[in-house]
Amino acid sequence: MFRRFCWLVVVALLIAGCGGDDQGMSESEFDDLASEHLAELDSGSVEDPGLGPIGGSEWPSGIPEDIPELEGEITNIMSGESHTRLFYQGVSDSDLLEYLNQLEGSGWALEFIVYEDPTDVGGAEERAAAGEWDAVRAAKGDYRLGLEFGGGTGIMDIEGLPEGTFGPDTSWPAEWVGLPAPSQLEINEVTRFGDPMVEVTYETDDDVFTYSDELEAVGFTVINRSFDQNDDLISIALRSDQHEVTLRTYPGQRLMITRIDPEDSLLTPPPSVSGDGGDDGFAVETNEFPDWLPEVPGGDIVFATEDPGGGFTASVTIAEGHTVAEYVEVLTGAGYAVSGEMLMGHVLSDGERTITIYGDDNGLSPLQILIQVTAP
Repeated sequence: MFRRFCWLVVVALLIAGCGGDDQGMSESEFDDLASEHLAELDSGSVEDPGLGPIGGSEWPSGIPEDIPELEGEITNIMSGESHTRLFYQGVSDSDLLEYLNQLEGSGWALEFIVYEDPTDVGGAEERAAAGEWDAVRAAKGDYRLGLEFGGGTGIMDIEGLPEGTFGPDTSWPAEWVGLPAPSQLEINEVTRFGDPMVEVTYETDDDVFTYSDELEAVGFTVINRSFDQNDDLISIALRSDQHEVTLRTYPGQRLMITRIDPEDSLLTPPPSVSGDGGDDGFAVETNEFPDWLPEVPGGDIVFATEDPGGGFTASVTIAEGHTVAEYVEVLTGAGYAVSGEMLMGHVLSDGERTITIYGDDNGLSPLQILIQVTAP
């Protein structure tokens, strides 16, 4: 949970799971307070922790005009039947306050929310009295907005949009220069958190091998392949002078294409590379965590592989009532220490192995994380 901007008085208090009491102010009082703070920001007497110039994706054209635009870099859009979530970066305190002013001025009802920490009874009321808040909920007609921001990044949830307002992003990443799209596989969706991830549909392993052949034809070299006990393909890793690419299969005939810079690679070519599974140099699929790695509380393995060199990779869904933060606590209790920072993830090490967790508690339910363990 992030600490929010302490310059705004709470207009409605909601204690999560415990009910709550309103602590209201008039519209004119809210306007006066907002204007006063904006003047302080302009004068330089209040620090603006924004991340600098705004750039990136444009506000989606499918959003109705009744919902004002929140400017900032939209890094990803996730849309379901009930609501749409926009992920932002580059939104400063003053940007957010101006947006809330705009909402309030155009007839939106605003509710500022403070979450109670179960270990700090009464702390929510104290924080509210001090002018702190954790989230904003806004309503106008059939539309509902939820905003949670801190340190320039955050999310906007939009409810009430007509179904099908947004389709998935299926454009091949323009920044992947020299990395061709598969000629015979259909792109389902491109997810853009940092470097893009491309999901495509395939029918048989031969379809994946065909794309691997297309990459080899433009200068890539296969450096790793992994198979399960039934000799079904799990993944192929290829490398060129510019890119290292992983083609990883998932249930439902889905193939995920990811890319990293070769200098960031944690892979080394196996002793030999063949088209058949079972080679001693390849990873083997498993359905359980190794003895040396604590399991995820409430976790269910989607897939997992373990390689002879001591590495381990697993995709895990987390049941309701459990969190990624809980697993980080389990790991620190087992002797792992936080050794790095990453957006929407965690990096820990015990001096011998490094655990990278891709995903955090801001994801949609059910939570799903990717765990990658590397050994020297």
